[in-house]
Amino acid sequence: EYYCTYNISTGEKRALNIKNLEMDGHPNLFRKDEFITDTYPRENGLQRIRFFNESGTIAMTAMTVYHDYRLRGEKRCDLHPSVECGGKLITVDTTYKAGARSVLILKTKE
Repeated sequence: EYYCTYNISTGEKRALNIKNLEMDGHPNLFRKDEFITDTYPRENGLQRIRFFNESGTIAMTAMTVYHDYRLRGEKRCDLHPSVECGGKLITVDTTYKAGARSVLILKTKE
């Protein structure tokens, strides 16, 4: 389990050696060489949204969300962070309100 980039012109694959990105998620381009990703729920029900820079060495946690550990299988909700409006907004899928699916819309700093 690791993150890597692919150069579609040359076919080159490069592993990213970034601390705090040791588990699978759903990455999305944020700005230029910055990415955002989520984590799957841990045993304590916590999921995180993390930012990282392709040339950096550490991922920063931007948000932690609690999802009820009983919501498994088809009831589980991955965060799937998505960048909108040129990086001005981030949408996040969640079930943090009593298990009801909802979307959080976060405004980013410019």
